[in-house]
Order: sequence, then structure tokens, then C-alpha cells
Amino acid sequence: MNQFRIDLSNCYWNGQAGEVILADGSKAKTMGGLVPSMIAAGSPQVATTVANVAAGFEDLVMSTEFKDVGATRFLYATPRRLNDIENAYKRTLTRYTPENMLANLKLKSITLASSEIVLVPVKRFEEPSCFPASFANSYFLIDQESVTPAEMWGERMNETPDRAQGTNLNTFKDFWVDGNMSIEFNNPVGGGILTVS
Repeated sequence: MNQFRIDLSNCYWNGQAGEVILADGSKAKTMGGLVPSMIAAGSPQVATTVANVAAGFEDLVMSTEFKDVGATRFLYATPRRLNDIENAYKRTLTRYTPENMLANLKLKSITLASSEIVLVPVKRFEEPSCFPASFANSYFLIDQESVTPAEMWGERMNETPDRAQGTNLNTFKDFWVDGNMSIEFNNPVGGGILTVS
């Protein structure tokens, strides 16, 4: 079940829209994920270095503002990349006294003049079996209000009968799960990609 949901998440982020032929000869549609949809729509892509990550982040946010002032969007990245942003905004401004025993450098969001950006850590972006290596060094700014999940039916699961139920000779049971999912992405240019080199 966990692997099924990981696969759905991978498709949500990086799925390629198209059509495939299954083993039995039937056809199935595949969903387009957030990142390919943003690239196809021409969403801004900004490249920066770690030293200039705050400037690159602000440029990306200002280049993708198509909503009301103060609208909330989400910045998804690995904890390592979010740490770079947190350090850029907080470390130099944090003051300590000799009795301080705790350094809290975690930011939950960044409020700019016209946008509220919530930071969301996604450790799996570092997992090479799930995502390309570029995901580990990228920030994805998403307007979640423009993303709507779509499905024909919900997740289904069951187990096959075994010999004890008298319907076949199997001495074991198989557990199966299926489902379908896609997304409607109405405003891909309301977000963008920031890549750190």
C-alpha cells in the first residue's frame, strides 16, 4: 500500500501525460505531473547559486505573482535546500547570549511584500529511485489552489481467495490495490522552478 501511494506521488510530481499499452494489449492513459506541466506551460525557471539563493527565490516569487496581494503559495524542496533558504534569511539576523542553549533556525514561511510562501520539506526529492537527480537541487513554487485532483473512482483494495474459501487451489492469498488519479492544473505559470547549481 505504501509503495502504491509512493508511485501516485511520483506521478503527481513528475508524471508524463500520454498513453501506454498494457501487457494484455489494452491501452491506458498516463497523467501529466506538476513539473512537466509547468515546463510545458513556460513557467519561469531561475538558476542560482547557494550564495544567491535568497535573491533567486525572490525573483521567482515576483515573476509568478498572478493572484491577489498576500496570496499563499508553497515552496517544495529537500530539507537541505530549505536549510539554505532559512540560513539566507535567518542565520545572520539571529543573536545569541551566553546562556542560550538552543539555536532555532527553522522558518515555516516567508512573507514578502505581496506573497506568503510556505516552506514544505520533501525528503523523497533526494531519492534517485523516485525522481531525477535535478529534483534534489531544485525548489518548486506551486499555487496549490490551481491544482485539483481528478479521478474516475477511488482507491480500491482487496485480497484474492484461497483454498480455505473453496474457490481455488491456492494455499496463499494475494493482496491487490488499484486506483487512478490525475490533476487539473489551471495556473502552472503561477509557480516556477528555482535550481541551485
